[in-house]
Amino acid sequence: MKSALLALLNFCLFSISCFAQSINEKEILSLRNECVGVYFNSKEVLKKSWGKSLRFFDLKEGDKVADIGAKSMTFIGTLAVFYENIDFYCEDIDSACTTSKQAQKVIDFYSKIKGSPISCKFIPVIGTETSTTLPKNFFDKVIIDNSLHEFSEKVLMMKDINQILKKNGFLYLRESLGRTNGELHMGCNQALFDEAHLVSFITEQGFKFIKSEDSQIPTGAFLSKLFLFVKE
Repeated sequence: MKSALLALLNFCLFSISCFAQSINEKEILSLRNECVGVYFNSKEVLKKSWGKSLRFFDLKEGDKVADIGAKSMTFIGTLAVFYENIDFYCEDIDSACTTSKQAQKVIDFYSKIKGSPISCKFIPVIGTETSTTLPKNFFDKVIIDNSLHEFSEKVLMMKDINQILKKNGFLYLRESLGRTNGELHMGCNQALFDEAHLVSFITEQGFKFIKSEDSQIPTGAFLSKLFLFVKE
């Protein structure tokens, strides 16, 4: 009798665990179907997968940060698990996904992953192919998260990004790199920089290179790296 009850208890616990997991997977699938994006099922998995790379950004409480090419805003969601009280201006040309409604979904989801309410603000902003439409000399930091290679007007966009940063403001760049300059990205089929050409291009736009490191975050390319520049 005792062994039968124990077996029944174990079965019930297994069933509850599987049911909870299936609900979580359904929630993630539903969110991905709406605006794609990246969703982790626990903080532990997030820290193990991306944690070291997310710490590279070294954001400070009170920072005003622009994420250029934010779309679903899920990358900012992962950052907001580790950082507090930052104003994120989430810019993209996709008016269907870069919305207050989508921002709230990301905040709600990543608050559960964090285990406490997200304290950062998400402010969606619609830009154009040539302008972020963001205020000049306003931001402490700008992030371009794996979207530089998709800019149709790279020089004009970098000029605008330089202008929206404060003096001595920082530019954080995570980017897919090619083995050779011009190699096509396996996902979007856009031409990639190699590392030397990328650093050269950014410095030509009025930035000074500070450091780089390999990224833990996959991008569908041969190599993904993180870069830090400062506005000169």
